[in-house]
Amino acid sequence: MRIRVEIKGSKELKNALKKIPKNATRRSLGKAAKAGAEPILRSAKQKAPVDTGRLRDSLRSTFAYQSSRAARVQVASSLKPEGGSRHSYDYYQEFGTSFHPAQPFMRPAVDEQHKNAVEETRVTMEVAVLEEAKKLEH
Repeated sequence: MRIRVEIKGSKELKNALKKIPKNATRRSLGKAAKAGAEPILRSAKQKAPVDTGRLRDSLRSTFAYQSSRAARVQVASSLKPEGGSRHSYDYYQEFGTSFHPAQPFMRPAVDEQHKNAVEETRVTMEVAVLEEAKKLEH
């Protein structure tokens, strides 16, 4: 499941993007992508079924890909499959099994927070790019 964000900004933002070097663009994209993942991560942690709290505590946002043109952050559990299983515990909670009904937490978090994620990404990107451009002026 992916949320794609395309930022179409003001002239000021476009001009600033042209001025800053690739490493600064990469930093800005990274900040924005991580910020966009936060509303989904918070919601997933609130919605995750809790027995021991291990699943909730394993949820993280991590970079899946980053360059000067794109950044991808994933929100996922850090739990590993156990006992010869193909999937980890979070998968079975989200989708269920023939013995255990699904207790979705990730999909509802995305559905509930995707607009907030996009807005947080947009705002953070704009601020980060303008900050990087100001650094060059000094």
